[in-house]
Amino acid sequence: MARGAETAKEAPEREPGTEGTLIVGEGIQVKGEIQSCDKLIVEGKVEASLEAAELTVREGGVYHGKAVVKSASIDGRFDGDLTVDGLLTIQAGGRVSGALRYRDLKIERGGRLSGDIDLLDDAVAPAPQEERLEEAAAR
Repeated sequence: MARGAETAKEAPEREPGTEGTLIVGEGIQVKGEIQSCDKLIVEGKVEASLEAAELTVREGGVYHGKAVVKSASIDGRFDGDLTVDGLLTIQAGGRVSGALRYRDLKIERGGRLSGDIDLLDDAVAPAPQEERLEEAAAR
C-alpha cells in the first residue's frame, strides 16, 4: 500500500427498507416525542406522540399516547388518540382504545376496538333518507 493512502471503511449494510425505521424491542420502554421516523415497530412499551408513515404494535407491545400515521397494524395494545389516514388493521390479538379516526378499517376475528370512533372522510355524504328526499324533490 502506498504511503499516505487511506483505506476506506465500508459502511455496514442495512436491510432493504429499514431506513427511517425505529424498533422498540421487547423489554424496552420509551417515553417522549418520536420525530423523523417513517416506521415505528413496537414490541416493548412506548408512551409518546408520533407522526409517521407506519405504526406496527406487535403482540406483547403497548403504545400509550397520540399517533398520526398513514397506516397502522395493531396486534398488541394501543391506548390514546390514533389517526390513520389509510388502512388500520387490528389483528386477532389487537386491542385499540381511545379516540380513533381512520379512513379504512380491517378487524380480524378476536380484535377489539373501543372508545370514540369515527371515519375520516373528505366529503360528508348525505344520509340515505336525505338522498331519497332530494330525489323526490327533483322529480
